[in-house]
Amino acid sequence: MDSSQPFERLEAHLAQLIEGSFARLFASRLHPHELASRLARALEENIHRHADGNLIAPDQFTVYLNSEDYSVLLSEQPSLPQDLAAALIEMASRAELRLLHKPQVRLLPEADLPLRSVKVRAAHTDKESTSTSLLARDDLTPPPIDLRNPQLLYGSQVFPLRRPVINIGRRRDNHITIDSPYVSRHHAQLRLRFGRYVLYDLNSRGGTFVNGHRITECILKSGDVIGLSQALLVYMEDEPSLSQTARDTQLRSPLTADSPPAEAE
Repeated sequence: MDSSQPFERLEAHLAQLIEGSFARLFASRLHPHELASRLARALEENIHRHADGNLIAPDQFTVYLNSEDYSVLLSEQPSLPQDLAAALIEMASRAELRLLHKPQVRLLPEADLPLRSVKVRAAHTDKESTSTSLLARDDLTPPPIDLRNPQLLYGSQVFPLRRPVINIGRRRDNHITIDSPYVSRHHAQLRLRFGRYVLYDLNSRGGTFVNGHRITECILKSGDVIGLSQALLVYMEDEPSLSQTARDTQLRSPLTADSPPAEAE
């Protein structure tokens, strides 16, 4: 099978997202499929493989537009960069890619670009830390188990994780409330076990996913894209120090704690 086919499907899906959200806005300025194609290809061409085998998506996107198109689009839709970043998170999840940082999209004018044209460049926040040659050295040491400012990102919201047990769902009695019709009343739970947060699905209606894979429980790593049905969050931790990366693997004991009780919708 042609390796480009999965990204062609993702490109089509991204075009549908953009077209559905900004059809009227883009109608006279920019074709959604052209923007989706440029974003998808920039993402695909800048994927790095982490030493642990995971594929890491770029998180810095610069979109260049004709100066006139830029002025009109930004005046009519000031939140366009944030909306495109949310679409890229969903695209990364569908492509089973990890994110080391929340995607950032910058729109910049370029006078030399013709009307209705677009150019996209993608990069990693810290390209050196995600390059294959440098990360290969990390194979000699286990991932650190110390928590470093863990947090969940949902749109523009940031939820610091400070409890050993954290309930997530649509109802207000959860520690983290996600106001989305796709999220169950009590959808998922985070539990601190052996120094790492473990995500559990609570028998939710729409399922819980990590990097595109449906899970019942999963130890989280920084950059994991969590899907609560169709609502997407990103789990983040600060970068480890050199001393933290030298921890011994014996601290990573097998998971033995009881699973949380299932809570159906």
